[in-house]
Amino acid sequence: MAARGQKEVLVKMKKNKTTLFLALLCVWSSVFVGFRYSQQIRNILPVVFVQVFDKDKPSAATSLRNSQPEILTNWSDLVTAINQDHEFVNASAGVQSGKHEVITFQEEAAAGASSTNEGHLQVIDGGSQPEMAFTSEDGVQLQFTKDGDLFSSAGFTVSGTSTFNGSITLGAGDDLIGSATSDITFNTNKFTVAGATGNVVAAGTLTVSGVATLGDSSQMATSAAPTTDADLANKKYVDDSLAFSAWTTEDADAATLAAGTTYTATSDGFVNLYATKTPVTDFKLTITHSGLTTVLRPQAGGSTDNHVGFHFSVASGETFLITDNTGSVTVTLNWRSVGTLSKPTK
Repeated sequence: MAARGQKEVLVKMKKNKTTLFLALLCVWSSVFVGFRYSQQIRNILPVVFVQVFDKDKPSAATSLRNSQPEILTNWSDLVTAINQDHEFVNASAGVQSGKHEVITFQEEAAAGASSTNEGHLQVIDGGSQPEMAFTSEDGVQLQFTKDGDLFSSAGFTVSGTSTFNGSITLGAGDDLIGSATSDITFNTNKFTVAGATGNVVAAGTLTVSGVATLGDSSQMATSAAPTTDADLANKKYVDDSLAFSAWTTEDADAATLAAGTTYTATSDGFVNLYATKTPVTDFKLTITHSGLTTVLRPQAGGSTDNHVGFHFSVASGETFLITDNTGSVTVTLNWRSVGTLSKPTK
């Protein structure tokens, strides 16, 4: 009986030793594995739990001995953040390099603070959407975009040749202005002015190498422009000048033109004179016009009457007078204007 009890005690002691050994082995293994693979575990955790870069890690209170894993983890988070807009070409330590793929800006409510020798490229609140802008060291902000289009809040200065494949639209009241020595050249087959007034003002010489087609009311006025039909094209004026009015025997007062009265021409025109004398005798007429004097002396030679005809021109503003020096001479006067009829005045 005693021997049996002693044997059971020995068995229990062996089991306890085995249990203790296994426990010590587990503790030792966990320490070894934790120390051996702690870095790998720390590198995996940021991926699993999505850590972010923290500029305050490691803290000043962390010892150098314990900070290495924390530094490596923080660097890994920093690379992840930079990778959003940056491509790392080289993966080897110490030779990390690459190029920016995209630069993402956070919208700012106001322009960046100005500072000497500094400029700020930023995205500002443009109202309907963020807009790109630059602020100089003087605090002057220049906006580059607006509602999806290129834009300049201060105007464009172009020093080279520019090509436009679309239209250039000027706003209401805006002008296309060149300097005193610059030229505006249109290398097209058509130049159309369709503004509100349609006026084109050329301060210098307008040279047309082709045929200029003018409208019915076109004005071609110069310092020597015609005074008649001044609002019409020169061709129209010439056409009117070659036309003549009908003959009339009346003056501007509707009285019959007669010898012995001095008349003033109100337009360029012609006077046709026809004189007869009965009974047949010699007679004399004196014609004064345009500062000239002409004397007619028809000689009697007919069986029924003695007659004569005379035709002369008078410029507008000049006078004409027919004088019957003999008496009892029947004088008939007719007037015709150049262009529209304008009767002489007394």
